[in-house]
Amino acid sequence: MEGYDFDRGTVYISVGWTLTSIMLVAVLLRLYTRTLLTRSIGSDDFAICIGTCISISSMIQEIWWYRAGAGKHESLLNQYEISQVNRWALVDWVLVFISFFFVRSSVMLFVLRLLPPGKVWETRAIFVAFFFNFAITVVATVSYSVHCIPFQAAWEDIPGARCKSIQVVTVTQRINGVLSCAIDITTAIIPQFLLWKVQMKRKTKLSLDIIFALGLITAALSIGRVATMNYGVWAEDSSWRGMPSDTFTMVEEKCGIIFASAPALRQFYAYVRRVHTGAPTKDRQYPDEDFTRFRRRVNLRDIFWYRQPSLINGRVIRPQQIFHPPSSDQTKNAELVVPRPEMESVDEASKKSMLDVINRRTRRIFGGHVERSTEKSGALSTSKSSDNTLRTRLWHWNSLGSQSNTETTSQDCSGSERSESSG
Repeated sequence: MEGYDFDRGTVYISVGWTLTSIMLVAVLLRLYTRTLLTRSIGSDDFAICIGTCISISSMIQEIWWYRAGAGKHESLLNQYEISQVNRWALVDWVLVFISFFFVRSSVMLFVLRLLPPGKVWETRAIFVAFFFNFAITVVATVSYSVHCIPFQAAWEDIPGARCKSIQVVTVTQRINGVLSCAIDITTAIIPQFLLWKVQMKRKTKLSLDIIFALGLITAALSIGRVATMNYGVWAEDSSWRGMPSDTFTMVEEKCGIIFASAPALRQFYAYVRRVHTGAPTKDRQYPDEDFTRFRRRVNLRDIFWYRQPSLINGRVIRPQQIFHPPSSDQTKNAELVVPRPEMESVDEASKKSMLDVINRRTRRIFGGHVERSTEKSGALSTSKSSDNTLRTRLWHWNSLGSQSNTETTSQDCSGSERSESSG
């Protein structure tokens, strides 16, 4: 039983800094793995770094919040301590909302890196989730920032100040928690559709299912945050009665960052298990190799499952030949399971993700005027140097393996120049 003089802030700070330590180790291992081992660092890693920095700064300012008397009954605090508790609590909520935005954005960007081109409804679902993530962040941050005018009136008695009803803050919190839960469920379910019917080891698939399903835990924490939030929490004795909701929020934030780093931690485990060392070696992967392999398996799943059986000509599918490419000697006598054009299209699609497609479209939209001006200048330069342009086009369309054709073309061009000069 908690006595009247029990300090809930002590438990809060202890749990918070324990999770912060675990979070910091997970993020550092993630950056180490993506930067030095697999060399697959991307926009999702930068987003998680921003969210981690904001989360650490939030925990640092919570030290002053705890020293002011957070977690105690307001009857045990003087008026100055109560005002400081309200002040640091307001600042902490704003930081937490911004941190939530970057953490969930990191998860959504990672899912876009997994998605191969052509996954329409999955991409639209991520865009809708990103829109709601941005919207609830703006609404929550603005509602807390302009809760009182001027801002200091939220914790100080200022003559002529205006403050909104406490019900507005509570409703904002509930809407934020419900939409956060929906976003976490969406980003946790979409990767399960990618893993569905993918040919891989059952143990590997199970581990990936568990990693992607960790987002459901943060969704449950969002529900707990909403369930512990009511009008009475903010009306009276908020320092004591608001601590359960604050604890759910803090655990949700820290666990969200840890769970978002879980796929990279699995990459680190797989790397150490393969090369028997955690240091960078010559066997490290080229950029995005893990994502390329995954997207390749997803594309092959589409060929086998969604398209007509005539594409495989009734032959026996041998996944081990596809997912674990044989050596050059074995390839000569190996049976062709999938037609070569289909395999080439799969390999080409596996090198690109929906995030690459989105980035290319964005550059095309915002750089349209640059491209048009470049085309105009290119047309003028083409009329001046047609011979060089001809050679450039020939080299552009010929592969590197057909250098003989290019050399023959250049010899013909030089021979024609000599004949013209001799003439």
